[in-house]
Amino acid sequence: IGEPVYLDVLAAYYRADKKATIVGGRYGLGSKDVTPGQIISVYENLKLDAPKNNFTIGIVDDVTFLSLPVLPEVDVAG
Repeated sequence: IGEPVYLDVLAAYYRADKKATIVGGRYGLGSKDVTPGQIISVYENLKLDAPKNNFTIGIVDDVTFLSLPVLPEVDVAG
C-alpha cells in the first residue's frame, strides 16, 4: 500500500525484474510547506540499512511513529 507514484515505481521495477530498495512517504500534509531540512531527512533515511517506508515529513506523527527526524534547517538563501 502506498501513494500512486510509489506504486507505479514498484510495478516498473518488479516488471523489469530489477532489485532495489524503494521507499515512499508523504509530505505537505495539512498544506504545510516542505523545507530543505526535511528533504535532507529523507536522504538520511535512505542511507540507513533498513530505511523507513511510508514515512512522513513536516509533522510529528505520535500515533504511527512514521515521521522522519526533524533536522536543523539549512540556509539556502546563501
